[in-house]
Amino acid sequence: MSPRLLSVLAVASVVAIAAAAYAVSTERGFETLSANTKVFPELRDQLNDITQLSIVTNERQITLVRDTDGWSVKESDGYEAEVKSIEKALIGLADLVYMEAKTKKPELYAKLDLRDPSDKESRSRHIQVTGTYGKTLADVILGKTRYNMPGTTRDGIYLRFPDETQSWLAIGQLEASKSPSDWLKTPITNIDGNRIKSATFKHSDGEVLRVEKTSENAETFVLHNLPEGKQLKFKTDPQNMATVLESLDLEDVRKASKFDFATATSLTAEFKTFDGLSIEVQMIEKKIADAGEDEIGVESWIRLSAVADAANAAQSAKDINGHTRGWAYRIPGYKASRLNKRLLAIIEDKKAGS
Repeated sequence: MSPRLLSVLAVASVVAIAAAAYAVSTERGFETLSANTKVFPELRDQLNDITQLSIVTNERQITLVRDTDGWSVKESDGYEAEVKSIEKALIGLADLVYMEAKTKKPELYAKLDLRDPSDKESRSRHIQVTGTYGKTLADVILGKTRYNMPGTTRDGIYLRFPDETQSWLAIGQLEASKSPSDWLKTPITNIDGNRIKSATFKHSDGEVLRVEKTSENAETFVLHNLPEGKQLKFKTDPQNMATVLESLDLEDVRKASKFDFATATSLTAEFKTFDGLSIEVQMIEKKIADAGEDEIGVESWIRLSAVADAANAAQSAKDINGHTRGWAYRIPGYKASRLNKRLLAIIEDKKAGS
């Protein structure tokens, strides 16, 4: 590379940094912009003072609140939050570093996913961090992630401040999910499928299905009272039905008192283990309108309780009840489907030679 070209590139770099520095000084009150100018230079030292983190999108608001009992999710009736997710987001926010100034034109925000969340087409996230006495520690709109940033092994993210037109590209890896399940403590139960002896499913119209193991050493579950001349469509169905409580995670959660399980229950399932634990699961289906669409979707919500039928299962029952009592959980569709199997859906006529 020629000395003259090196000189030209050096001048261009100085001009670019100077322009960004000027923009920062006029928009953000900074005097200079160096290679390590942080977007929120004081936030790292304020992490222990944070009392609230909110994420607003065009679909919902998620408010994470910290008090003497720890972190919880306000919109989920104060259910326990996943602290690691919060810490990761806050540290990511604190470590954002300015890369370069971008557009000031609101009509171009859509390309960077920086439209205000109040716009129904917006894909941005409005992040607010609050400290003690309600002090705002960070207030920023986050846009599109830019991967494979030149000159660094880290990603970048577009951002702007709500009261300013200037947008920015910053270096940093920041995870601030739009989904409630990414902020909540998601495990509900994790009952090893090998412990399950039987599972009985009672539908509101009177249909009852039961799957069971003939012995603790049996490898598979069988469908009780399989009709004459019929066979299972899929041999794995009884296994899938019986092991629903294994790695059962929530998608959302609310106080159980907000649901009418007494009269609206569409299914009651009872799971019994070989070591004397009984778990009852009640499930209801809630119809919801898909945002911006005419189609109606369905959410499946459950509540559960445990009883010890033997002394050695007492602690397991206590742990389950202590964790789940008073709560209703929205569960993934595939788990709800396994709970809600119907006889005609899982059997077929026996084939010749089978």
